[in-house]
Amino acid sequence: MEGRDDQFQDAVDESLVDELYTRSRASFLGLVLVLVILRLFLDDVFHRAPGLPIAFWTMSAVVAARVVKVLVARRKQGFFASTRHRHVAFGVGSTATALGFCAMNLAAYPHLDAVQIATLAVVYTGVNAIALLSMGSSPVLYHLYMLPILLPMIGMTALGPAGPGLRLLPVMIVLFVTVLSMMALHEWRLRRDNVLLRLRVSEMALVDALTKLRNRRYLHEFMASEVEQVLRDWSGPREPKRRLWLMMVDLDHFKSVND
Repeated sequence: MEGRDDQFQDAVDESLVDELYTRSRASFLGLVLVLVILRLFLDDVFHRAPGLPIAFWTMSAVVAARVVKVLVARRKQGFFASTRHRHVAFGVGSTATALGFCAMNLAAYPHLDAVQIATLAVVYTGVNAIALLSMGSSPVLYHLYMLPILLPMIGMTALGPAGPGLRLLPVMIVLFVTVLSMMALHEWRLRRDNVLLRLRVSEMALVDALTKLRNRRYLHEFMASEVEQVLRDWSGPREPKRRLWLMMVDLDHFKSVND
């Protein structure tokens, strides 16, 4: 079965990357809300912590740039015509966002008490749980987003001024990271299998079960897209012009093959 699925690999990759961009558009609103909450939460240390204002506003600029990038990438033209380029571009943006969170944590940490550190840990674990919904189609990118945020939180909660009720917090974050990692791999497998199933069903609808040749439905879909491509080519300045040739072959006595 895996050998048969190799023909769908490019289509699967493209579909999973499309999911990244489609789901991320909804998650940006939550990301902006988190930034507002963090700014209010860190208000008392915002100007006392060296580097925190720079990290926060840089982070805000990165989020704004990601919003613009996602809108541009929807066109799938130029640089974003390649699935690999779109995947890498998304990874750069999401990893930059994670590093922004990390920089804010490190800048604010010396000025926070135990309760504030624990509150930040809760906020960031929630952020990464929600991010799984938008980034579940790429476990690599999800880990590049999750680990720069939560690994420093483990060190902060372990070395910070923890009270008696917070000593287990680093252990809980480690367990949470492990569970999120397993969930990310499981989510990726589910989404990949769903895409493969959809592609197999579509392929079955376009192939004759007896001869394994393309059927009339495929001809209609193929011709529609090819004619559009030819018309676009001829209306543009490119040379040489693309031409479309159609050859029809009539096979006598084909009923014997069917029988």
